[in-house]
Amino acid sequence: MILSQSFDHWRRLLGFFTSRNPGYGLHPVPAQEYLSEEQQMSDPPVQLSVADQIWLKKFDAFLLKSLHLSYLSVPEIAEFFSMSESSLLRKVKRLTGISPSKYLQNMRMDHARRFLKNGHYASIKEVADAVGYRNRNSFTRSFKQYCGKLPSDFLLKSHGRHYPGSLSK
Repeated sequence: MILSQSFDHWRRLLGFFTSRNPGYGLHPVPAQEYLSEEQQMSDPPVQLSVADQIWLKKFDAFLLKSLHLSYLSVPEIAEFFSMSESSLLRKVKRLTGISPSKYLQNMRMDHARRFLKNGHYASIKEVADAVGYRNRNSFTRSFKQYCGKLPSDFLLKSHGRHYPGSLSK
């Protein structure tokens, strides 16, 4: 494939608009958003070549489309991009400053936070499933580490009511 093709071509190629959860706020987010605040502050923005920008958009689109898959991992991503795991690691690290697994984790947590804030799902389990977690406790731990709050805090705010299992009244 030619790397000079437009992002719209990649969207169509990956079935970008036919995600598993249509209408639930899945949309591309600039790669900078998946970097930690510390990473954003410490490193000056890198000027990416056009080819790197296109590749990163393709990478984002693939992860976004596959976000709900609990088995998605670096080996599967590397296979999709016809790269070795070490080549993928080097490329993603060079373009974003973080590893592919951390980038995927950040993307999952960012979308989970958006889903909870916007009230797209009625339960934490549904949100966890939508972002590729099959275990609610694991999701809750990761979410708290990423956002500093429990998912139930966001769910309470978005629904304006008591969430079963939370300590607030």
